[in-house]
Amino acid sequence: MHTSCAIKPAPPHFVRAMLWQYRFSTPGQKHTEGVWWRRQFLGAYALTLSRLPDGHFEVVAD
Repeated sequence: MHTSCAIKPAPPHFVRAMLWQYRFSTPGQKHTEGVWWRRQFLGAYALTLSRLPDGHFEVVAD
């Protein structure tokens, strides 16, 4: 797949920050499940934002 360096991607329309807690798995979990860590979703770190055409931000209702 070829991508021209002259084409710049558009900036994102939305920004969302989510908070996760990571912990290393136990040796037993690593052996049986093949996972190095466990993660737990804690919630939104901040509100979801959208950038308006005038450069200001607005909060997006979830």
